[in-house]
Amino acid sequence: MRRGGIAVVAFAFLTNIVLVVAAEPFIGFLFREALLLSGEPGVDFGQLRLSSVSLLVPALIVLIGLFAFVLVTMQLVLILLALQQTASTGRVSVHDLLISLGGLLRRLLRVSSLPVFCYLFLLLPISGFGFLSALTQVIAVPNFVSGELLKNPVTAALWNLLMLALLIVNIRLALTLPIFARSDASGSRAMRVSWRTVHGRTFWTLVAGVLVILLIAAPIAVTVAVAMVLPTAITDHLNPAVSPVSAAISAGVAQVLLILLLSTVTVALFSMLTAVADQAGVTQQTETSSSGGYRRAPWRWGLAASAALMVIPLSLSMLAPMQTLASPPQSEVIGHRGFVAGGVENTIPALEAAAQAGIDRVEIDAMQTKDGNFIVMHDLDLSRLAGRNEAIKDLTLAELTQITVHDEAGHSAKIPSLEEYVVRARELGMPLLIEVKMGGLDSPDHVDLLVQQLKALNALDGTKFHSLDHTSVARLKELLPDAEVGYILSFAGVGVPDTPADFLVIEEYTATEHMRRAAAKACLKFYVWTVDDELAQRVRLRQGVDAMITDRPDTALSSREEMQSETGLAPALLDLLLGFVAL
Repeated sequence: MRRGGIAVVAFAFLTNIVLVVAAEPFIGFLFREALLLSGEPGVDFGQLRLSSVSLLVPALIVLIGLFAFVLVTMQLVLILLALQQTASTGRVSVHDLLISLGGLLRRLLRVSSLPVFCYLFLLLPISGFGFLSALTQVIAVPNFVSGELLKNPVTAALWNLLMLALLIVNIRLALTLPIFARSDASGSRAMRVSWRTVHGRTFWTLVAGVLVILLIAAPIAVTVAVAMVLPTAITDHLNPAVSPVSAAISAGVAQVLLILLLSTVTVALFSMLTAVADQAGVTQQTETSSSGGYRRAPWRWGLAASAALMVIPLSLSMLAPMQTLASPPQSEVIGHRGFVAGGVENTIPALEAAAQAGIDRVEIDAMQTKDGNFIVMHDLDLSRLAGRNEAIKDLTLAELTQITVHDEAGHSAKIPSLEEYVVRARELGMPLLIEVKMGGLDSPDHVDLLVQQLKALNALDGTKFHSLDHTSVARLKELLPDAEVGYILSFAGVGVPDTPADFLVIEEYTATEHMRRAAAKACLKFYVWTVDDELAQRVRLRQGVDAMITDRPDTALSSREEMQSETGLAPALLDLLLGFVAL
């Protein structure tokens, strides 16, 4: 790092810029074209149709994934080779790196390199190191998966053990890329050598080194975010009309600085891995040059020029969002299955706690029982909440409503019928968002029966509906053309699916700004679930989502109230930048 750090950091920064500006849009284009072959404008697992064309789509997506894998591996390996060059010559030679590309590409396309694909696109990102490349930074376990597992003590323990095991495996394989880059080992052999090498003192050396690097980088990132807010705070005081421009420029500069910081962290981590691999004797060590003159100036100028050029488009792209931030957020805050801090999910106490907290609306799950009635329940069986190995579809309404459910907070309550819940909600003046939950009896007329029951209870006025099942959504719109109906997407991407719904309910992991704009263009409202982190809630409120479903509606309401009384753009900019740091 001392001998040629600026040159390698500049090289890492430039490769990330190339991936963001060129490779990422191209991969997105290929992905969209693959979907269009199946006749779908966007990712929608609820409407998959098997045909000769759609069977081709998975094969194309696999090829796109392999293409991305080759790009990421080449980027990271070239950074390692650049480090090797600076150790021997004190400079980075792009010409020499390009010469290495041919042999590197041939090795990557061997079958023996496939295990490296799993390492780069699963182990590293899931362990928290997706930031090493622009193409892997968004890979993570969706919150709705981990969140549901963590609600049960048994599955939570298994999940935590799995994550610990993956972390240990990731550390044991940490020398894979240095070995692959600086020896003639194949991908699978590099992984085997790394596994044999990293144990005992070497294992703990790597753990300590990674912690030191990240503990240094984290406060720097937060400091950058806070510092970039100061110009906007000044314009808020002196000339508020200029604040959107000031905030947009600050946001552009901050993003470039944070990407530069991530590039520096990547180089620091790779420097440490290279040193450990050299000490262990599993790579070809490079003799250090004793010459005192290093050609750093060209890289300094290249880094400065590329950073400055990136600020311009990033700032321009942030201008419109910053102008909209002047309006206070009006997002509807919806309690996920009630307010679980005050009662077991989907029970009357949780509903009453939601009403007491002043939540805008409560989301519940309506599932059909063995005798064709409906209860308010999310799980398909009673194992998590009642400790009974029985499925909802095998029990009658009378049987289910006599069962007591419990949660980890010590709350308990009877399972409510849909009728009991709706009546109590009406007494409390609490609007509902009812999910038509599949996995119960699911009779062919289950949607019709649900609507009939709600009509009989005079409970349709102000009630919204949503479902993961596309057929149920379509039937709800047929029966209730004036009601607001949503289509839930546990995974969304590329574009808006073909749906008769009035709004999309997208899981937080894929609820991107791109999807929000696509929904607005299709005249669909945009709901996000389940947003529980307070900073994430603030960012979503700032983005202007139409509604946010959360297990922590109290913090969301508090944040929304605070934002509605704000003046100036500085607080909004700070939330967005801290959100960028967190991502």
